[in-house]
Amino acid sequence: MNSNNILPTPNINRIGTEGATIKYYSTNALCIPGRASLLSGKYGHTTDAMNNNYISNSVKLLPEILHDNGYYTAQCGKWMLSYPLPHKQYFDYWLYTHDIVSYYNDSCYYFDSVLVNTEHMTDFLTDSAVQLINRIDTPFFLLLSHNAPHKWWIPQTQYDGMFDTSDFDVPLNFSKYTVNYPSFLYDGNNSLVKNVNQEELLLRSYYEMMAGIEESVGEVENALEQNGLMDNTMIIYTTDNSYLIGEHGLDGKRWPYEECMRMPLLIRYPPMFQPNTVLNNNFVLNIDIAPTILSLIGIDDTFQMEGIPIQDYVSGQRERNEFLYEQKSKYPDTIPQLRTFRDNYFQYNKYFCLDTTEELFDMINDPLQKINLVNDSSHKSILIHYRNNLDSLRQVLNDTATIVNCNCYLKFPFFTQNIDSNSGGNIDSVFLIYPNPSFNYIVLLSKIPKKGKAEFYNEMGQKIKEINFDLTSFSQEKIEVADLLRGIYFLKLTCSEETYFLKFVKM
Repeated sequence: MNSNNILPTPNINRIGTEGATIKYYSTNALCIPGRASLLSGKYGHTTDAMNNNYISNSVKLLPEILHDNGYYTAQCGKWMLSYPLPHKQYFDYWLYTHDIVSYYNDSCYYFDSVLVNTEHMTDFLTDSAVQLINRIDTPFFLLLSHNAPHKWWIPQTQYDGMFDTSDFDVPLNFSKYTVNYPSFLYDGNNSLVKNVNQEELLLRSYYEMMAGIEESVGEVENALEQNGLMDNTMIIYTTDNSYLIGEHGLDGKRWPYEECMRMPLLIRYPPMFQPNTVLNNNFVLNIDIAPTILSLIGIDDTFQMEGIPIQDYVSGQRERNEFLYEQKSKYPDTIPQLRTFRDNYFQYNKYFCLDTTEELFDMINDPLQKINLVNDSSHKSILIHYRNNLDSLRQVLNDTATIVNCNCYLKFPFFTQNIDSNSGGNIDSVFLIYPNPSFNYIVLLSKIPKKGKAEFYNEMGQKIKEINFDLTSFSQEKIEVADLLRGIYFLKLTCSEETYFLKFVKM
């Protein structure tokens, strides 16, 4: 699970090596919205779980559906989704912890009875789950929802100080934005990481908490094995949101940046996945988990879930090459609502401010999202394209919420001008190429319906290859260029009697 080997995680890794590791994203990187989408199969604008506000009791959740279909349902740990707790009636076992705990000497609830717990909360929840597995003799659904590694970080005694002498790599995007960033990003409502020492302290504390989660996963796996349940039980390892620890100078969740939006998802279920399966061709979302489980056990989705069963990605029946991310701030006067359109090429963030406040990131050439391209003249056509993409996707997903604009703006705007008319960056150009420079492919985009012939020429004027293309308005076509040598190339596009020239660099 981690590339620096500071914390080996063989128990967590086992789920992926004996099953599937999946490219997985949140539709809203915050606790309650993330949990609501995971268990309902719906976007936050549908369930109204757009912030850490409780969801409506009328929202149909996965445990209720499974309970009504004869499954033994069990909850161990953090719930958060509603208070009072009407959803607990759909659980045969209900062990509920507070949203934020002190980890040692804290209380929890077994149905309506208060339990005072002296051991670390991670150990207590793990022991409860293992005991449950040891005595269950019927099909079951167990939601083991640890409070760890949520702040405040108080590790188990055996892991306290475990990483005091470890050296942590500073994120490559540790520096704050200095131009073209939202005015509220570094204000007093947000937690910031001010220096490398603070960042390392945060990581040490976080890893101490994760050491306990690694141990917990191993104990649950052992219990399943000892009871002969390992190969007929689907094990899903994931979270409700990810977290920035120093990236862009920030400390926290909810932000529309890769480190918040992307989450771990490992699934072990031999009838569904061969060992070491990797699914990275689609954007699997948290709204896909509930329909995946229903599809697996043969329950028809009559609940208007908006997700896609992961089985459909595997079989090729469905695909998702783009998705919507959304946020509603708990500080509506200072931090605006947000909508994001994301695909494999670019990410476009729209903040609902009185002044136009946007971010555009090239996810091919700038995966760490260091450079906001909204004021780069060579990306104006792409910016317009992605604005339209967001509007279209919101309509498709029935995201019709009325959003009040906040008093915010783009801070320290910095403009760059591309004077090369053949680069494809001129807003008046019919065609556009991105990414440029490129590595393995280019994407050809047209502002108006066009089809014709594309010819590739090198700097010597030699024709290298020729393909046909067919584009409709604002459509795009991916063209492989991995076979080209490094250098500058000219693309001659012939459409009926019209000819266009574009230039790109092959890296």
